Amino acid sequence: MFRIRLIPILVIVLLSQSLCWESTALAVDVPTYRATFSARQNHFIDIRADIPTRGEAKVELWMAAWTPGSYKIRDYARFVEGIAAHTPAGAPLAIEKVSKDRWIVTCPGLDHFRLTYRVYGREMTVRTNFIESSFAMLNGAATWITPTGGEDSAFDLEFVLPDGWTDVETGLPPHPNRRPHHFRAPDYDTLVDCPLLLGDLDVREFTVDGVPH
Repeated sequence: MFRIRLIPILVIVLLSQSLCWESTALAVDVPTYRATFSARQNHFIDIRADIPTRGEAKVELWMAAWTPGSYKIRDYARFVEGIAAHTPAGAPLAIEKVSKDRWIVTCPGLDHFRLTYRVYGREMTVRTNFIESSFAMLNGAATWITPTGGEDSAFDLEFVLPDGWTDVETGLPPHPNRRPHHFRAPDYDTLVDCPLLLGDLDVREFTVDGVPH
């Protein structure tokens, strides 16, 4: 009889712990991006970003018009399609495009919101994106929409590779969680100055003057 009475108490305790763990897992301290390639044959990358609000009721987002080493106006935002913002529960939020490469999301009372968009890439240069069925070459400035004024923040990236793709090569540091295809840029400069190559890659390692390459 004693054991039977304990069962409901254990259930309540476990449920409470589960809710706490879920709440902790959903906390977003830095901009966190998840990239997928379901439309790679049409030269698109799909991006889902969880953006912390820092307690602000409105958050301005921007996309660089230039890229490191090529300081000329490139208008990368023209390749962005289907941009939308939602609460963590999925309710739509107002998002207004206020210039060719800036948006404002209205998000009162939220600690973070979710941004979704896709980027078209079919130009193979050192300053643009190229995406196709067999591989993708990404440049940060042409890919990531970020909060204005958050250049000193870290940025977390996760890439979900399609069937047949095996690797991501980049100068970005691996994420502390050490999961495959997860990276953490310590700041915005690193985020946009580390290109990425994704696909079924043949990676060869060698050492020159004691330095691994």
